[in-house]
Formats: sequence, C-alpha cells, structure tokens
Amino acid sequence: YSLGCTFYFALSGQVPFPATSALEKIFCHAFETPRPLQELRPDLPLAVAALIARLMEKNPDRRFDSPVDLLQALAGLHA
Repeated sequence: YSLGCTFYFALSGQVPFPATSALEKIFCHAFETPRPLQELRPDLPLAVAALIARLMEKNPDRRFDSPVDLLQALAGLHA
C-alpha cells in the first residue's frame, strides 16, 4: 500500500490524501479513494494508473500477493 502512495506522489506531485489533520489523514487512508491519477496526469498510461490503484486498494486481498507478482506486472508494462 505505501509503495502505491509513494508512486502516486512521485507521478502526480501530490499526496493521495491532502488532509488537514493527522486524524483526517488516517481516516482517508482507511476509507477514502484518492483522486484518480488520470485526472492529475492525463498523459499517464492507463495501465500504470491501474497498477498504482491496485497497489493502493483498501482490501489487501485485491493488492498484489507478493513482490514477485508486482515485478511481473511492472515487467508487463514494458513489454
């Protein structure tokens, strides 16, 4: 999850949840969906935005099962 947030910031220049307080930020990370990367970076390939969205899924069962799975998905973007 945190890697997805890091990628989100690196690609958009914005944190995924620009909250005003620590408690609000915690709530947003737990329950809210960040602004879609495509809105902030329309030039970003849809597959990259989808990969980052998957990294940031609230439900851990919807994220990558292992670092190897993530690496394979990243390699698939290059192909």
